[in-house]
Amino acid sequence: MSLYDSVNYLLTHEEMARMFENVHEILHRGGLYIFDVCTETNSIRHFRDLRERERGDGFNYARHSYFKEGIQYNDFKIRFDDPEREIQELHQQRIYPLSDIEQVIEDSPFSLEGAYNGFSLREPSEDSDRVHFVLRA
Repeated sequence: MSLYDSVNYLLTHEEMARMFENVHEILHRGGLYIFDVCTETNSIRHFRDLRERERGDGFNYARHSYFKEGIQYNDFKIRFDDPEREIQELHQQRIYPLSDIEQVIEDSPFSLEGAYNGFSLREPSEDSDRVHFVLRA
């Protein structure tokens, strides 16, 4: 399984195709591979210009999430109290149209068993926040 946007971190169709080939090589024949993707609807609805700050035990962080030209960005700044240091991370996730993902799957050694809207058994669409795919080796 690859859940919570891990496939969105593959920034090209070629990277996604190579990942499917590599996963297929290690699965037993008939095995299942399940993954999900974040959609453009999710990126616009929840991450268009999200800014949040939070304090925890010994740290605080600021997050700015935004969506631009098919990429969802999450810029994190984490500051630790002791020792006083700061870490900055910039995450980039490619938000693919579902038809692009389906085409890469079709060209892969997997067969598509199903695609589902979020955490349900309903049919997905571009209006879904998240889509889960089930592939068979």
